[in-house]
Amino acid sequence: MALLAKAPEASSISRLGRLAAALVPLIYCLVHAAPHGYLAGSLALQSASLGDDARCFALPAALLGKLCSLLPIGPLALRVALGSALALGLACAALYRSIDTLLRAQGVTHDALIAPVALGFSLLVAGTPALFLQGLRPEGFALQLLLSTLLLERLTYLEARWPSHDMRPLYTAALCLGAALGNDLLSAALLVPATVPTLVRVQHAKGLAPIARAAICALIGGVGMHLGALAGGSLADTATHSVLTLPQNMHPSMSFVRVVTSEVGVLGIGALLGAIAALQTPGVRRIGMLWVIACVVPFAVYGVLGRVPQPPDGVGMLAHLLAGCAMLAAALAGVLLAPAGESAPKLGRGQLGAALGLLLLGALRLQLTAAHTTVRSFGLLDALHAESVERLPTGALVVVRNPATAGLLRACQAETQSRPDLRTVSLAFWERGSATQGLSPNDAALRPLLRAYLLEGELARSELDTLTEDRPVLLDADARTAPTLYRALRPSHFFYEVIGSDVTRTEELVAAAAYRQDVARLSTTAYTSLLDPVAQRLVAGQPLAFALYFAAAGDRPSARIALDFGRRLVPSAADWDALTRALGPDDSQKPLDVRAFVPSAEAL
Repeated sequence: MALLAKAPEASSISRLGRLAAALVPLIYCLVHAAPHGYLAGSLALQSASLGDDARCFALPAALLGKLCSLLPIGPLALRVALGSALALGLACAALYRSIDTLLRAQGVTHDALIAPVALGFSLLVAGTPALFLQGLRPEGFALQLLLSTLLLERLTYLEARWPSHDMRPLYTAALCLGAALGNDLLSAALLVPATVPTLVRVQHAKGLAPIARAAICALIGGVGMHLGALAGGSLADTATHSVLTLPQNMHPSMSFVRVVTSEVGVLGIGALLGAIAALQTPGVRRIGMLWVIACVVPFAVYGVLGRVPQPPDGVGMLAHLLAGCAMLAAALAGVLLAPAGESAPKLGRGQLGAALGLLLLGALRLQLTAAHTTVRSFGLLDALHAESVERLPTGALVVVRNPATAGLLRACQAETQSRPDLRTVSLAFWERGSATQGLSPNDAALRPLLRAYLLEGELARSELDTLTEDRPVLLDADARTAPTLYRALRPSHFFYEVIGSDVTRTEELVAAAAYRQDVARLSTTAYTSLLDPVAQRLVAGQPLAFALYFAAAGDRPSARIALDFGRRLVPSAADWDALTRALGPDDSQKPLDVRAFVPSAEAL
């Protein structure tokens, strides 16, 4: 017998609650979004160049970003981030419907109880720092959360009304699964085990025909998966590839547990108790099993892998775990609010007070998280662009090795079409083929340089000197630059300028003075903290690169200025103290052997 005989017509309270679950997170994200475009990520770049020659690693998210990029408001990254805000709001609305269905299946009939409980848990999820940040970022994690939550909501709806002749919820869930697979293959594939009990139940009652139609729907929704497979990536390719920094005595799996539990918090205890309650309740057990599998399987698989990207990317890839915890915690609330007898009792003040308390808790969590976000005031990359890219020589060739710097240059060119005279060679994405927009196999002048880079893993000075005969050549300030190249380089507006001969002491002093002026201007930029690991690597890698350069040249005061600048930007970087101790307190002009301080290729 079905838990819910038929789909009840939604009351005005239920409709208002669902609307609030979508609009409140959306409005909060719009209010706290960065007006200048917070760190234009890879999705923003893909959205801007979709249909041209860029490769898409998350096609559904890129399509949404492309639609939002057509809006005539704000910078590119802000427009793409509007899609993330919309996806987060719709995901919360889908979670609201799931909780609504669950509470009604448990016997809670009063809309005055269901609406505040469902809305409270939806806002609680939206107020999780990791998820709220996904609604502000121009990335595809919020869309992945929406597809995953909508998939589970449709299956919850079907399970609550089973047996049912209407298989449309199953087909909608299959479409969502296919689109989720196109957005991120691994995190979506880990949801497949949660669908197995429902599919088995449908197969026993209806045969293979509904399963076949659902597979076709998944194939239609997953066209992006096949295109993304041809491109060779997913959200995991655009995520930060650094892993958690662990104590030596901590197993990687335990580190993953620590990260997830820190995000879930007390909600995890309620989810555990709610899972036990749901699995022990006849009928509701089907819904509980669906959400338990959806939470346990990804948690176990990623825990066994033990290598998860740092927040916010790592948690963003597992965002539906937080929504699942809220759903299971709502099952505990349903047990406490459901009537003990057959007849529905009158609405008690205690029950209404508890439901409103959950609503207030969710609203406060969202408000506190939004109040502490610093994304709106993040303008350091904009200032860095103004102080570096905009001041480069006309017609310069810029050779980029750091992925973060390459992303900054490409974002500026995609958004404002500024500096079209610059020729950018992005060696950072060499292995991604057509993603290297600046590389042309027919450019004979670049072939020797690229050949030497592929064979030796470092740029050859002789080839760089040859290129300087025709145009200005600059390298990004990458701390991994070999010290043997320092004599051919001169700092220029947060880049290295390649000169045709060895740098003289006078040229180095002039470059150091210009660098101090650049740092003084950039230090006046209003910023509070750097939330994104890519931004941290970008702004911390440049001061370290110049500190190593000046230390090797014997200009220790300028090296200390670079170190102090980097320490103010990212105090947690591990390289500052060691190099500071090596420089010592003296201001001598003795060059420092910096080879031991040059980070490896995997360090940045």
